[in-house]
Amino acid sequence: MPLVSITNDLKQAQADRYAVPLFGFFEMTAVEGILEALEERRAPAILGMYTYLVDDRCIGAYVGFIRQLAEQVSVPVTQMLDHGTSFE
Repeated sequence: MPLVSITNDLKQAQADRYAVPLFGFFEMTAVEGILEALEERRAPAILGMYTYLVDDRCIGAYVGFIRQLAEQVSVPVTQMLDHGTSFE
């Protein structure tokens, strides 16, 4: 499933009284394990990059890697990119 907006899943979680977790990660191999666990549990989640990854010159490659992995699972996954030091 491609990366998606988590809005609908958050609304459903609020209505049904459960949490949608945000998993912070600081290296790319962790993403594989997180997505594997989400697929096993059939659970949506938010992936949050640590600031130094967001500000890294390879941010495009990191996001591309995460998108490719997210397309291999059937659960909704959102990428949060709000920890950078600038809007760009």
